[in-house]
Amino acid sequence: VPTRWHRVSEARADSFSVKAAELLQANDFDGVELSVQTALQIDPQNYEALLFLAHLKQYRQNFHTSDALFRHVLDTFPDRAAATAVAWHDALLMRQRYAALATLSLQMAAEPTTSTASWVRSALFALRLEKNLAAVLLANTASVATLPAPVATLVRAEELARSGSVVAAGQLLAAARPEPLPPYLVAEYVGQLLALNQRDAASVFFNS
Repeated sequence: VPTRWHRVSEARADSFSVKAAELLQANDFDGVELSVQTALQIDPQNYEALLFLAHLKQYRQNFHTSDALFRHVLDTFPDRAAATAVAWHDALLMRQRYAALATLSLQMAAEPTTSTASWVRSALFALRLEKNLAAVLLANTASVATLPAPVATLVRAEELARSGSVVAAGQLLAAARPEPLPPYLVAEYVGQLLALNQRDAASVFFNS
């Protein structure tokens, strides 16, 4: 009987989720949120409804609640962590919330089950666009400390360049070739060196 009731609850929750999608088409965002909240009252562990609500809160610029919901979904459904993280990434990118995007990307880059290259590139992208870089790096000290040395060098060089130490940033990048790098990191080094007008050093990386 408990199993049967659980299936009934899932079906009822799904019906409210369908209703929410219909209201979304009509731009009735209050109605959408009510329907999703009702679905979650019936089935609090409904993955799709939780994710839907997180997206809705992000769209309505209730960022604190949205981030908490995405984090809850990420932690509650570890078997769907990769898909959840990508959904959160896309929501942050759409809103140009680069500090939060950098934080998520740095954390995911350290996860052994995720695409490290994709998350490293996402983190570097967000850090380069974030205006308050120093504060973001300070808040993510632990995550930055887990980065592979060549990636940490890229982050440090960005920090130096943004603080006005352009020459030091270029020198740091030019000296950082302890071992062969994967192609995506070669591209990152070349791009950053070119941005610092270090063409000779970029050429060395490109041809190595």
